[in-house]
Amino acid sequence: MEKSILCIDLKAFYASIECVERNLDVLTSDLAVIDIEKSKNSICLSISNNLKKQGINSRCRYYELPKNIILAKPRMQLYIEKSCKVIEVFLKYVSYEDIHIYSIDEAFLDITKYLKFNNMTDIEFARSIVNEIYEELGLIATCGISYNLFMSKCCLDNDAKNNKKNGYISKWTKDDVKNKLWKITPLNKMWGIGKNQEIKLNHLGIYTVGDLANYNIDELKNIFGIIGEELYHHANGEDYSEINESLTLEKEKSLSVGETLTRNYTKNELELIIKDAIENLCVRLRKRKKIGNVVSIALKYADELGSIGGSIKIGHFTQDEEEIFKYCKKIIFSKYNGEEIKKINVSLGNLISDEFIETSIFDDLEHIYKNKKLNNILDEINEKYDKGTIYRARNILENSTYLNRRKL
Repeated sequence: MEKSILCIDLKAFYASIECVERNLDVLTSDLAVIDIEKSKNSICLSISNNLKKQGINSRCRYYELPKNIILAKPRMQLYIEKSCKVIEVFLKYVSYEDIHIYSIDEAFLDITKYLKFNNMTDIEFARSIVNEIYEELGLIATCGISYNLFMSKCCLDNDAKNNKKNGYISKWTKDDVKNKLWKITPLNKMWGIGKNQEIKLNHLGIYTVGDLANYNIDELKNIFGIIGEELYHHANGEDYSEINESLTLEKEKSLSVGETLTRNYTKNELELIIKDAIENLCVRLRKRKKIGNVVSIALKYADELGSIGGSIKIGHFTQDEEEIFKYCKKIIFSKYNGEEIKKINVSLGNLISDEFIETSIFDDLEHIYKNKKLNNILDEINEKYDKGTIYRARNILENSTYLNRRKL
């Protein structure tokens, strides 16, 4: 049975909420959500639709913004409350098991079984939801409609978001695989392809989604592994994911932390920033009682010319900060040439329960258990009295991001 999947996204979500709170037009106002009290190098959390039209990067720094615009200090609790109100609207139309919350401002809805019951087309159904969100919250929603998750997301990103004439709603059918999906270029505009992957595909002579769809699948699999096979099928409009299976399970496989830095960091400061990120990651791992054996790290250059990083599978499962740091150094410093860094992401994958900690005869068991006990005590104190009640001496160094991050 062919499905009807909606991918719904709120335009400039945080900035639009701040516009509504100030009785401003969400489409024509110049507003940026940013906290300049912490630093003049602060990065925007969101910018209004009109600023995006002017070509301004939604993640720009304060000094890159035009003068004389409205600056709104972030209010995350308010944004979460508004997100919950949007979900309440969804639940008027579909049941919980047919919704996948993809992010705070984006969701997938499987409306297949509701169309006949409501005697509506998928476009009419989508328009009812989008209109109610606007009437109740004053927020503009965009919606991509198609026969699977992947196609609905591509329809949203590459069509619906700019389709003002049709109320920011678009639909892609199987005919649109060749007519629209295959014409997408550059490749990073296709959901699932990042900048680094795009460069690798370009080296193979693949510049459009159509090129990818007609490339040899075996060669893609040899180069990229199972991801290459998935990219090939996606490029041909094929995706068999279910709303409450594949997407939900995928998120359980790894845990990551990322941070866009308030300024560019140099080579001499890099180790401290990596340790800060790993500390944050390991606190979350311990809270979820998880260990893993795939260490990944990525650093984005300040000049926007690319990034470096990679993954390494280690011989046992861990959540130890020192060990994860050792492998992150091994990945990065073999490739790093000293460029300034603006963003960092660290993750641990292939997660399992930490009920049993794997060790070898070469491990210092006393050191392992002592570290685990110390970290658990630190976590308990910070959980009981407030995050940042107790912390390591390195966290107060000038270049550490810890003290700023704990205020967020």
